[in-house]
Amino acid sequence: MRLHSNYTDAEMATGAGFIYELKQVYELITNGHNFTRVNPVTGQNMMNGNPAYPASVSTLFRKVIIQGGQQKLSRVFSNYNYISDDE
Repeated sequence: MRLHSNYTDAEMATGAGFIYELKQVYELITNGHNFTRVNPVTGQNMMNGNPAYPASVSTLFRKVIIQGGQQKLSRVFSNYNYISDDE
């Protein structure tokens, strides 16, 4: 996944996660530090004083679909907007 800055919409970092599908709704599952920017062990900010935080995340994933009795791979692009509890 690619994390985009709240200031410039530029890519500020990449992270790992996975997609969970339930009833044709896709959810991104990832570690909290990707959005909080805080190391969970030390409690320290991981961005070296950079005030930006991720405002959105985009990802491209593959989905298995069955079409005509055959399995095929489909590419799906998703863009998620992050809303902080602080706002």
